[in-house]
Amino acid sequence: MWEYGAMCVYTEYAVVVFAFTKIGQGPKTEEFLAYTAEGTPQQPPQDVTCTTLTSQTIRVSWSSPPLETVQGVIKGYKVFYGPSDVWYDEESKDIKITLSTETHLHSLQKYTDYSLQVLAHTSGGEGVRSQPIHCQTDQDIPEAPRSVKALVISADSILLLWLPPERPNGIITEYTVYYKEHGKSDSEATRQKLLPSQLSYEASELKHHDGYVFWVTASTTVGEGEMSDLSHLKLSNEVPAKIASFDEEYLATYKEDVKLLCQVFGLPIPDVRWTVRGEPVTPNDHMRLLPEGSLLIHQVSCDDAGEYTCHVENPYGQDTITHKLLIQAPPHPPEIILQSATTNSIEVKLSPSVTDDTTPIHGYTIYYKPEFSNEESVQVPASTRTYTLESLQCGTRYQIYASAYNQIGTGESSEVLNTRTKGKKPEVPEVHRFVEVSSSSITLHLNAWQDGGCPMNYFVVEYKPRNQTEWIMVSSQVKPTGMYIIMELFPATWYNLRISAHNSAGSSVAEYECATLTVMGETPEPDTISQAVHDILGEDNVTLQGISEDTDCTLDNHQPIVDSNSWLESVQISAPPGTSPAATSTAPTVWDPAPPAVSPAPPSVKQPELEQQGRADYLALQRKKLLLEIEVLELQKKLYLMNLSQPEYNNTSHK
Repeated sequence: MWEYGAMCVYTEYAVVVFAFTKIGQGPKTEEFLAYTAEGTPQQPPQDVTCTTLTSQTIRVSWSSPPLETVQGVIKGYKVFYGPSDVWYDEESKDIKITLSTETHLHSLQKYTDYSLQVLAHTSGGEGVRSQPIHCQTDQDIPEAPRSVKALVISADSILLLWLPPERPNGIITEYTVYYKEHGKSDSEATRQKLLPSQLSYEASELKHHDGYVFWVTASTTVGEGEMSDLSHLKLSNEVPAKIASFDEEYLATYKEDVKLLCQVFGLPIPDVRWTVRGEPVTPNDHMRLLPEGSLLIHQVSCDDAGEYTCHVENPYGQDTITHKLLIQAPPHPPEIILQSATTNSIEVKLSPSVTDDTTPIHGYTIYYKPEFSNEESVQVPASTRTYTLESLQCGTRYQIYASAYNQIGTGESSEVLNTRTKGKKPEVPEVHRFVEVSSSSITLHLNAWQDGGCPMNYFVVEYKPRNQTEWIMVSSQVKPTGMYIIMELFPATWYNLRISAHNSAGSSVAEYECATLTVMGETPEPDTISQAVHDILGEDNVTLQGISEDTDCTLDNHQPIVDSNSWLESVQISAPPGTSPAATSTAPTVWDPAPPAVSPAPPSVKQPELEQQGRADYLALQRKKLLLEIEVLELQKKLYLMNLSQPEYNNTSHK
């Protein structure tokens, strides 16, 4: 099985397979064609238009997205539509799926402005929605007026009241009031036309003690609508207490004056009592009782929201109405709680404020800000209870808060939620897994670093000879893949490396000390390097770190540092094969270019002359080898100092 990435979405590829050896490649298989998986359309349908056909039908048409952006085969289209005044609420939208580029939307609300969007979908998923467009359905005849109420206001007069139709289906042009005596036909009814703003009618000079029937209709430019429910009433000298108002829901803006209607009729004049949330209302500067029985509230606040009941009574009857007062103020701050987190997402839970459940909420805005970046926000519907913030930075602290909004404005923000995505800074690797040396270069195996759960962004690589104070920048943007080689280094030389690895969670810095190999590809002996630096640079306090058997490097603070003199005293020169174990010599603590004299064996020790001569020859060869290496180091020092004196040296990139 073989996989290959970095291929284009929904693209046809030709594939052949062949085997090869060191001699050459074998025959190819027959070419076969295959498509990569489908994606989602990257652009919305084009030229979206709508046309109103009737009071309940709209035609919608469009053209497909540009073919080069489809990334697959279009399986169909989805049309999203709903009344524009509640378009912010996803639950208010309907969806129609079609295969063609035109469709009719039926059973719509009459005389209503609709918003519409269209998207294309493939087997890979849904594409991008088009920008909303708007169409209004035509007018139609209205529904019947609501809550028709007839009141006796005198011995020969009746007051008729009503509310507008729940669905006017257009612009009301007039109301028509009908009334007749009991027992007469509808054709004998008296008819009175009224302006659309008039919601009451007083019928006077009626016959005493007779019963009457009343009803009302509403009209638009299309025609007269349905008749209301019938209201029956009989005239009498006794006028019971009645309220010429209806139960209503009042929407008041914060700090405005509100008048709750309770127009009272009756003889004798009825007593009027108001209660709010079950408690009696005591008139004061904030709440005042008007002469006709209505209640005036001055500069309403959120605390005034609730149910208000007007109760009237006289000896002949009683009546009550209840109003609900909603204050249109910005919503209270919502509550936001952490649900869960991953390396690139955070899920939060949203709840409306528990201090007020009467203020309408149209939606929420969630704000989120990473620790060292700009704030972003996203709007979600009012029905949202959990939301997942995605495509976040790994291992990063976030501040998250939310606010609710309605048509009045945006409320205060919630408390700030401090959290973070999962993941941590890169982990420093062991030396032998990361660094590899040669005589003129150091290879860094970047994959040895553990990313801490967050993808690596880049490395910064610096180095310097150990006895130099200035760091040399190799690169500040090393890609976190494969290997990286620092070249043009000197053989048998100590170098300091400083590597910083960066991901979205932060950065980790590690320093290493490494010795390049000799020109012969051998691991340099510690005393050779230490004494050479001592002689060439003239430094008295030279120190060396322990050398790793695999890399000739150490990670700072991972190995003890020892003085060069004590190290030299412990270095033993191995005798050639066949010599006595006692035939060894200790290297001197002070470097002496001249070969040291070999002390003769004590007289008491009898050794063959050949063995003694062999040991002396071997020691002389070892000394010559060390002197040659010193000469090489002196030449390297001169070359190094010459390079330092050149202005171009510091401007040259060392890789």
